Amino acid sequence: MPGRAVVGWDYLPSGRNVAAHELTHNFGRLHAPCGGAGGPDPNYPYAGGTIGAYGLDMTTTTIRLPSSFDLMGYCSSPWISDYNYVAAMQWRADNPTPDLASATAGVTADASAKRSLLVWGRVEGNRLVLEPAFSVVTRPSIPRESGPYRIEGVARNGRTLFSYSFVGERPADAEDATARHFAFAIPMDDATQSELSSIRLTGAGSATAVMQASLAPGGVSAAINTIDATAAASGTVRVQWSATGARMALIRDRRTGQILSFARGGSAQIRTQSNDLEVILSDGVRSSARDIRIPNR
Repeated sequence: MPGRAVVGWDYLPSGRNVAAHELTHNFGRLHAPCGGAGGPDPNYPYAGGTIGAYGLDMTTTTIRLPSSFDLMGYCSSPWISDYNYVAAMQWRADNPTPDLASATAGVTADASAKRSLLVWGRVEGNRLVLEPAFSVVTRPSIPRESGPYRIEGVARNGRTLFSYSFVGERPADAEDATARHFAFAIPMDDATQSELSSIRLTGAGSATAVMQASLAPGGVSAAINTIDATAAASGTVRVQWSATGARMALIRDRRTGQILSFARGGSAQIRTQSNDLEVILSDGVRSSARDIRIPNR
């Protein structure tokens, strides 16, 4: 919070409220002081986390009373206050997204897209977690603010290829107030990526997390040739590969660049109507990609 991603669920009847709550965090809004929500907004203007003004549910033409609770709290049967509604709209006005034509054209048509290394992970209490890195073509995104954590890439000869200090993003509804997530797309050409041997994540008071390139024979170069994809029932595709030498697979729609799955263990079943996929296998540091055409779709 704020951010570009949320996690919710589609379990009704709570799913719609959860979706609205998490998306509104992305628009820079803190919790309302209701139901024990952590880190409440100190400037929230209405007592008890109520909405403080009349609202109208357009789907049922139901009037929502000022005593209703704001959806940014944890109380039942919520609506949204004028305070949070106006603030969310202002955040969106100040942080415009790309126009629809650019978005639907896919990242591959974006002139700002470059070969980059996706590095990502999280901080859980005193534990630092690094996930396997991927070589992708996307819009570069590097840390904008220095902080207590550092991500570094080291070459085989010991030379530092990149080093960034960062803060990380706070997941708004995590029980651990110190939890942080991060994901960066570091501009890096293929030649430089081929020199990379390890990625290190460090932070004060925490043991260093290190991701080393796999030493399995052939690594991802061999595993990439084992990929198989078949159409399954109900609009899904089953993708399989040899897990030897590949710690994780990134599967995305090749035409749009949309990520469909991060998967481990040599198998993934994904829901997609696309028959043109890109599968990228990572040994933890280096990766190899293959375009897959789904037959009989």
